[in-house]
Amino acid sequence: MKHKIIQRQSLWLTFLLLVVFFVVPLTDAQANVTIITPTVYVVAGLQVGDEYYLDRTYTLTSVPSELTEGEEEWIKTKKKDKANTSVSFLEFTISQDSTIYIGYDTRATSLPDWLTSKFVSTPLIIGVSEVMGHFDVYKQNFSAGTSTLGGNFYIVIVKPYTPVPEICDNGIDDDLDSLIDCADADCSADPACQTCQTCTDADSDNYYAQSDCGTAVDCDDNDPAVNPGAVEVCDDNKDNDCDGAVDCSDADCS
Repeated sequence: MKHKIIQRQSLWLTFLLLVVFFVVPLTDAQANVTIITPTVYVVAGLQVGDEYYLDRTYTLTSVPSELTEGEEEWIKTKKKDKANTSVSFLEFTISQDSTIYIGYDTRATSLPDWLTSKFVSTPLIIGVSEVMGHFDVYKQNFSAGTSTLGGNFYIVIVKPYTPVPEICDNGIDDDLDSLIDCADADCSADPACQTCQTCTDADSDNYYAQSDCGTAVDCDDNDPAVNPGAVEVCDDNKDNDCDGAVDCSDADCS
């Protein structure tokens, strides 16, 4: 009798463990996304074979390795919302800096402004069982806070990221802010982005025509007799010493 009781307890324990396994929420590391609107959308962890829409049975057939590292959260949308063209349709918060990936339907004849203005195209694709076969993937980095996406037919993946600094001379938008190399303010102090000062001394009088070249500015770089080190000649109608005063108006001629 005692053996049967233990056996029953063991079966109940196994059942409870199975229930907990299937309803366990996302881990703390993944609990990053909170949907504000539409409230019917849900956050899930998806993989190949899972359905990605709430109102269709289409499934994922392939997912890039970049999106299978374990921290990704998928926002399951509704296929019926494809007709929505609002610029502020899907709103959600992210608790940490994250890369937001948009899987966009390849059948679209044009891309919405909210996508092209904020996101960059990638070579990634997400395979699906729908007739078009895959979604093209766009991505952008966002700081923790509220993110808003426009309407149309897409799926969303959010993945926490560690900010990557912009490398200022490789022709790549490393930090995904849509600014490359020296066009990125992050590179303003980088030596690769410093504008070289051109210093000219056309009359070879050892005074340069530009400022920041190590000498006082030569006010007439075509006349070697005119420079900041010259003596003012009081009757030649020239500002020989480049002090802004000519001939008798110069105190040197008093």
